[in-house]
Amino acid sequence: MSRSLVAVIFWIFASSAHSATYYVGKNGSDSHPCSLISNSNTPKLTIGAALNCIGSTPEAGTGHIVEVGAGTYTEAIHNNLPSGSSWAQPFILRAQDGDRVVIKASNEANLFLAGTQKMYAIVEGFIFAGSNLRGGGPGGETAGSVTVV
Repeated sequence: MSRSLVAVIFWIFASSAHSATYYVGKNGSDSHPCSLISNSNTPKLTIGAALNCIGSTPEAGTGHIVEVGAGTYTEAIHNNLPSGSSWAQPFILRAQDGDRVVIKASNEANLFLAGTQKMYAIVEGFIFAGSNLRGGGPGGETAGSVTVV
């Protein structure tokens, strides 16, 4: 077996081994260890706690999904949205299909992104109540982009 074939097989295995869906729900607990929240029966209680399980280092969110169950989440997503490595492998934060999921931060933007690193993330299916979306890097520009669906 050639070295390049072995390298490709290893890359495919390594890429798929690190992809996961994590769950957030009003029946959850932020005390659940990150290793348990890939099971929909043991979700985190807050979106921020689930995002912290993935981390915010460049490309930490590659292939990962955080799925949020019905309810109103009184928290902000403030510079802690993970990024994927490309639009082919973005990070996805989504409301559970058919659920009404509201993000309502108190006295701040619901979704705030700033910085200069490229961002490949999709935010899908949420209702943002309040001051909504804000972002920008030095001078107000944004680096990369986030798709809000």
